[in-house]
Amino acid sequence: MAPSVGNADKQQPVAMREKLMVSFSVDNVDETFTALKAKGVTFISEPTDMPDWGMRTLYLRDPEENLIELFTPLAVEQFSQELLEEDKKFLAQRPYRAALRHRCRCVSVGTVRRR
Repeated sequence: MAPSVGNADKQQPVAMREKLMVSFSVDNVDETFTALKAKGVTFISEPTDMPDWGMRTLYLRDPEENLIELFTPLAVEQFSQELLEEDKKFLAQRPYRAALRHRCRCVSVGTVRRR
């Protein structure tokens, strides 16, 4: 995660890096990036495909330095093989989730997973 949000080279110990972020699903991360950049928003990263996560993401900070992620789900064809295999295992264990996962769009607040 550190390289994605631009702090891999910071002097902080790894355990002291980002502890949480606010993540928003947007219809089109590239269009959102272009529109916000035109309004003067500064970004940590440009839109980037993350096939292991199944998302196209970008990162920015609000005026109080809180980390914000904007993402658009990738098409299943763009998922990494590892993610596809994990997805199959997950759905096999929880078949009722298969119908829900394509209908749910969530705004989530949570901890940052280290990758």
